[in-house]
Amino acid sequence: MFNLHRLDNKLGRSFRNAQIKRILKHPDKQRIITLLDEGGDMYLGDIFMNLNIGQRYGKQQIADLRKAGIIRLKERRRYGLDGRMMPLVREFLSEN
Repeated sequence: MFNLHRLDNKLGRSFRNAQIKRILKHPDKQRIITLLDEGGDMYLGDIFMNLNIGQRYGKQQIADLRKAGIIRLKERRRYGLDGRMMPLVREFLSEN
């Protein structure tokens, strides 16, 4: 018998992976990920200062990365990478 639930989960994962890959094509999002990967958790202001990007623009990039589950808000209002997503992120970034 055909398992619709399994197909739905597989399609959902494929769609999510495609969505994440689309987000990761943006150079400033890649810079944010690299900064957090190398420097650890940071406050928003530190991210913006290190990358020399404006607050409004930077907040949108952070929001996109949070929606994708790549970064998350951690304790004391610091942002950091979500370790569960890093294998997929590293795989994509190494391909490009």
